[in-house]
Formats: sequence, C-alpha cells, structure tokens
Amino acid sequence: MKDKEVKNKVNESFTKVSPDDFGSVKTTCGGQTIERGGVAVKTAKHNGLFWKLATAFLALALVAMAVLSMVMFIPGRAVAATVSLDVNPSIQIQVNSDERVLSVTPMNKDGEIIIGDMDLKGAQLQVAVNAVIGSMLRNGYLSDIANSVLVSVDSNKQDLYNKVVETVTSEITLRLKENDLDASVLSQWIKTNDKASQIARDYGISVGKAQLICKILEQNNTYSVDQLALLTINELNLILANYNLPATDDGITQNGSAASDKKYIGEQEAMTKALEKLGEIVGAEVTETDLTRKEIKLDYDDGLMVYEVEVVYNGREYEFEVNAIDGTVVLEDDKNVGGGTSRPVQPSDAVTEEAAKQAAFDKVGVTDESLVSGYFCERDDDDFEIEFVYDSKKYEVDVTLGGIVKSVKWRPISNTATTNSFLDEICAQKNLDKSKVSNFKVEKDDDLRGGKEVYEVEFDYLDGGRRYECECKITADGTIYDWEQEIDD
Repeated sequence: MKDKEVKNKVNESFTKVSPDDFGSVKTTCGGQTIERGGVAVKTAKHNGLFWKLATAFLALALVAMAVLSMVMFIPGRAVAATVSLDVNPSIQIQVNSDERVLSVTPMNKDGEIIIGDMDLKGAQLQVAVNAVIGSMLRNGYLSDIANSVLVSVDSNKQDLYNKVVETVTSEITLRLKENDLDASVLSQWIKTNDKASQIARDYGISVGKAQLICKILEQNNTYSVDQLALLTINELNLILANYNLPATDDGITQNGSAASDKKYIGEQEAMTKALEKLGEIVGAEVTETDLTRKEIKLDYDDGLMVYEVEVVYNGREYEFEVNAIDGTVVLEDDKNVGGGTSRPVQPSDAVTEEAAKQAAFDKVGVTDESLVSGYFCERDDDDFEIEFVYDSKKYEVDVTLGGIVKSVKWRPISNTATTNSFLDEICAQKNLDKSKVSNFKVEKDDDLRGGKEVYEVEFDYLDGGRRYECECKITADGTIYDWEQEIDD
C-alpha cells in the first residue's frame, strides 16, 4: 500500500469512529460558552458529557497516530542492507527494503571529498550511486587508468543482496560507459569475519576492503596486510586477477571488464626489459624466440607494482621483477644457482661473511666501500641476506653459502629531502599530474616504519579549478603511509 493510501485509510476510519457531532455536544453542555469558528455559543450548564467526548476524541487520535507510525514509518526506517563502495574513497550507504537511502557516510578522507555537501538521504539507491560515481569521476578517482569499484553488501537476505548488487553494478557500469570507460566491478557479500573486522579497525579501511584483502591473503600468504591496505581497489583487482577464486556465496564476483593496467608499461615492454637484463647476464642478445618457456604477470612486491617475468633460456631458468611504472629491473634471480648435480653447500662449508659481502659488492659494482652505508647482513641455513645503500639505491642481495650471488633487488632512494624523487613516486602511485603540484615540502620525521626512515610530505594540488591540500608520510624506498587529501577552502 502506498503512503497516500495508508493516510486516507486511517483518516476514513477515524471519521467513522468519531463523527462531527458539535450540535449534540452543544445541547448537552450547560452553562458554558464555547467557540466554533470564532463564534461564541452559550450552552447549558456543564454536565460532563463534553469532557467524556473530548477524552474519547483524544484517545482515538493517539490510536490513529500510533497506527500511522507502525504502518508508515517503522518499516521504512529499518536498515535492510548496508552497501559499501570502495575505490580509494570509501562510501557507506544504508538502505531500506525499498532501496531508499537512509544514510550516506564517508569512511575516509577521500570519501569526504566525494560526498562534499551532497544530501542523498531519501533518494533511491540508484540515484545515490549515480551521484557518488559521478563525483568520483569528476575528482579523478575513476578514470581510464583506474576503473575498478568494489561493491560490498551486508544483508541477511540472499534475494535482497542479489537485487542490490544488480542495481549498484548496473548503475556503475552505465555511469562509466557514459564517460567512455569500461567498468570493472567486484562484488561480494559481507560475512561475519572477526579477522576482517579487526583489519578494518586497525587500518582505518572499510570492512569490505578488509574482506577483499583477506581473500587475497588466502591465495598468497607472502603478502602482508601492511602492504595490501595501502593499495587502491584497482591495484587489488589487478593482483586478484592472478588467482581463480571460486564463485561461492561468500566469494568475489567480477563484473564487466578487467582492471585497467594503462598506468603501467605493459607486458610486452616488461618482457623486453627483462630480456635486455638477461642479455647482460649471459653476454649475448636474447629474443623471445630463443626462449623455451616464458611467463609474465603483474603483481605487487615490497612496495611496488611489478611485472614478474620467468623465462627458460638454454636450459636455465631466470626470474626478473620489472618496475611496472618505469621499466627498471629491480630483481634478477638465476633459479639454477646451487642446483643441478652439484653437492649443496653445507653450513659448515660456507664462505665467510666478508667473502659474501665482497661478492654482493662486486655484483652491483661497488668501487669504493666508503660510499656504502646502512650495511646489514643476516645468515640463515641457505643464504647470506645482505642489505646496503650505494649510489642512491638500496640493495638487497642474497648470496648462497657457497659465495654465489643468488638474487639482487634494489630500490631508488633519496639521501636528502630536497630532491624530487618523492614527488615522482607520489604522483605515480596516486595518479597525479606533476605539473599541477605546487608548494612541495619535505622534511625528515623522527618516526620509523619497519626500521625505515620516514619523511613528511606536504603540497598543494590544483585540479578542475579546485585546490587540494595533500600530505602523507613516505619511506625512502617509496612506501606511502597516512595519505590525506582535502579541499582547500
């Protein structure tokens, strides 16, 4: 029954129970003057009937109001489902069983930018989603290099979950299509999960994003929550593409297109960079036709999006990690080292740490040891794990107990807070146009994150006629923490 019909039914019932009987009331009231329509009427002396009728009138009015409240307002105000939209902004929308919006809450700073002064309470869910996605497009959070949205629905009814997901997914897909973008929508049903709830509280993210992170960790426990919590939904979507998750009730459903990888150099360029490095190792030019096996995928490792490249050349297997943004080879690993028919080196036969250090220095081309800083070495049963800083790079070198370099990994590092390396890293990770940045300031922080030095960064960003105040903390190897962005009023 519609709201208007309910009101009419209640009014009709009330009229039948309590008709307009002013005349009879007047004749039975003695000795009093009452008014009707502003005209004074002299009555007989009060005999109590008037007050009885008035009391009955009031009682019926209260009953009618109670009925109206139960019929009209209580069901409409009950939360039937909670919908979370995550991109990097995180928005929570509560709706009733008719998909009418009861509340809209930004869950982080980026979410506050998206909502702004919009009042979506009372709107249909479809309209609210249209407005939110439109704001994300205008503010640059959704674009051709970031087309992923995570839709998480908390509802105890399967049919309502399906209905809400269909409404939201269709509206997002349509809204992005209007802007010539192919949407990639991940949808999931929020289930009771203490681990996800704890992650959400600890890292200030939505339960939906925390549940997605838990799903990825189930597939690959070499990741850490610290790493994944910093990533956008598009980056998490790219990682998720490496795994075939089962389409269960509590699984992740992929709708629309794949996550955009247009921010990155692409698989072909990454393979070219890896083969160039392989050529340096073997001392000959190597092409793809020379390979007997090749695999490549986009993944995340140690604070960077990288292409993992595995190839087999002349019967030997090599692995490379290529920086997905600038094409730098940040890891090379000859997976055959120590293998074959040769006797594994026993711990008692291991070379000295000094010999392992020299092997690492020789591998990366250290010509003057006095220029090396931050040297650290840890030995386990299989390797020497050596770290040091040299030539504006932080190196991590694994050396076998036999003294052979097994792998080399490095990251660019800024030795001073006056260079623009941090700006380049932030713009790359946050999809910012460097030319729109002004008042860029960096200063050393006394804090340490994972034993790494931290810098505080502040700058202004002008986009679409609006100026944003941005600040964050960043480690020397480019890991960003505590990112905040708000409109400068």
